[in-house]
Amino acid sequence: MISSHVDAIADFSFLDEVFAPAVEAAKIPVIGANMTEVPFYTNPYFFPEGQTNDSGNYSVAATAKAAGAKNIGVFYCAEASTCAAGVPLLKTAGTEVGLPLVYSAEVAATAPNYTAQCVAAQQQKVQSIFFGLAGLTIQRVAPDCAQQSYSPIYVSEGEGYTLPMATTTGLNNNLRSAFGTLPLFASNPQITAMNDAVNKYYPGLTKDQNHWSQFGQEAWTSGLLLAAAVKGANIASSTAVTPALLEKGLYTLKADTLGGMTVPLTFAQGKPHPIDCWFTTQIKNKVPTLLNGGKTSCEPAADQTKS
Repeated sequence: MISSHVDAIADFSFLDEVFAPAVEAAKIPVIGANMTEVPFYTNPYFFPEGQTNDSGNYSVAATAKAAGAKNIGVFYCAEASTCAAGVPLLKTAGTEVGLPLVYSAEVAATAPNYTAQCVAAQQQKVQSIFFGLAGLTIQRVAPDCAQQSYSPIYVSEGEGYTLPMATTTGLNNNLRSAFGTLPLFASNPQITAMNDAVNKYYPGLTKDQNHWSQFGQEAWTSGLLLAAAVKGANIASSTAVTPALLEKGLYTLKADTLGGMTVPLTFAQGKPHPIDCWFTTQIKNKVPTLLNGGKTSCEPAADQTKS
């Protein structure tokens, strides 16, 4: 990409830390997409389109506490060491909001069932469970817990939200999520515009239970961020776009929500860009909805004007 002289990169990989030094040296802005990776809140050339993962554990703990939980547990994936590494971070975040972590269990996506983990959490009187799992695994775990008459408050990160969750036993009446960008099910003119465009070129995709998820919304929002950079830089149709001009345009954003599609975005020149606010949602009676009137919540230490 660098040798091809691209002006910007949209990042959907999980290998950001490997290529981050190369794009920083080339001064090419990475504009959104998979904003969960570390460079999005540590590297000044990575520009997230929504909440970054430095505040992910805090938002999970705060969401569980706001739902009424007195403690929290976590089911984390068995397939990657980073999943287990996240447990102490959640414990720290829980301590910050006054929600003790009282249980954790490894979960394999290929396991035949999850009865043992559900029963153990139930015996420990765990009131809320955070899923550090892929969406398809979450959709298998919750029904198993329901079979044991165990219905804790479930909490997930919105990036893993999939359409079937609204009708999945155990989730369909008790899932709270922290979304780094506006949920794909929200009522918003930009969501409507996104759905219309997607369905024009890929008819029916936004209703496809197996393939449409919050990742699609994040991709669209990343495109809006790129458009905002072009507009902010006042790039005329006769002017050649360059990485430097796009970077200049990104610095013009001040608490910009891209038409309501994300949390307020402000980028300071020469500094990393942590974005530490999120939307909160719930599923109730099989209907996913925005909470708090659609207003965002933020980690107390976060100052978006100085990010």
